[in-house]
Amino acid sequence: MGREVYPNAPLRLVAAELRFPYAPRLGSSDVLEALTTTFRPMFPLPTPGGLQVVMTVAGATQSSGVNRFLSKDRTASVTVSPTNIVIETTEYREYGQFRPLLETCLTALAAIPGAIVGLERVGLRYVNEVRVPNLGDVSEWTKYFTPDLVAALHLIPDRAVGVMQAVVQTEPVDGMLTVFRYGALRGQVVASGGPLRVATVPTNEPFFMLDLDNSWSSGESFDAYSVEAALDISDRLHAPIDALFEAVITDELRRVFRRTE
Repeated sequence: MGREVYPNAPLRLVAAELRFPYAPRLGSSDVLEALTTTFRPMFPLPTPGGLQVVMTVAGATQSSGVNRFLSKDRTASVTVSPTNIVIETTEYREYGQFRPLLETCLTALAAIPGAIVGLERVGLRYVNEVRVPNLGDVSEWTKYFTPDLVAALHLIPDRAVGVMQAVVQTEPVDGMLTVFRYGALRGQVVASGGPLRVATVPTNEPFFMLDLDNSWSSGESFDAYSVEAALDISDRLHAPIDALFEAVITDELRRVFRRTE
């Protein structure tokens, strides 16, 4: 049975990154023309590169020759550079709908002869901005998250907490590691003024960030590349993200996510 899909989900951005050894062909004008033609049905709007998240995808690199292609409604994009490809969306419902988009983009890249010689890293990042109507005080987050996640809100006695933020990074197992950023913040993590269309929020509104980043890195300089191998890694990265998200929220917060108003 799959995870519940909440009608009022807090997810603001999903990003997938595939990194490979430097591929100069991906920055050339002929490849740009080919990708523009290939991506046109889904991403008809070429635009200068640049990622949407204020805190960029963990470890992602940008270099010359970055080309970005946007969907018509500006809710999804694919960014290609000589070192990586990043697929982003602000209209994510479930992984079963995101995976075909990822496959299409990777297949288009694989069709460029001799461009990619191997696979260095695959990453999936889910950025949630949890907002609860009429939240009176930062301490009220204790009703919505498990105690181990919000314990730091009570570290300083008799003082009101303005913001709280933490990062947990696991040790790698079979090349996979998790970076979990979380905290009680204000404003936004995902920039509403970026290329992708994101709902505008009040600049000082309190929210709780759940930023889940799962990645795999090759144990060698790189592994052999294929679309199937990359998708298999992505599938293995995805499952723990859902499990961690569900593990840190309470039933009180689930009731907020289930609201349809």
